[in-house]
Amino acid sequence: MEGYCGRCLKQVVVWRKKTSIILNSVLTVLTAGIWFFFWLKSAKKMNKNWICAECGNEVYKIMQ
Repeated sequence: MEGYCGRCLKQVVVWRKKTSIILNSVLTVLTAGIWFFFWLKSAKKMNKNWICAECGNEVYKIMQ
């Protein structure tokens, strides 16, 4: 995925943090489903911000 970085002033490769599916699935099973709500909250928060692979700045425009 690519986006426009305001700090680098060019089109760059971008990435974003993801949650660990295996770890969170195990925790959900061990806590009888309680962990699932924390997992959803964490996933929503993480998947919003795209990061520039060159400088680490948050990217505001994604090119598809």
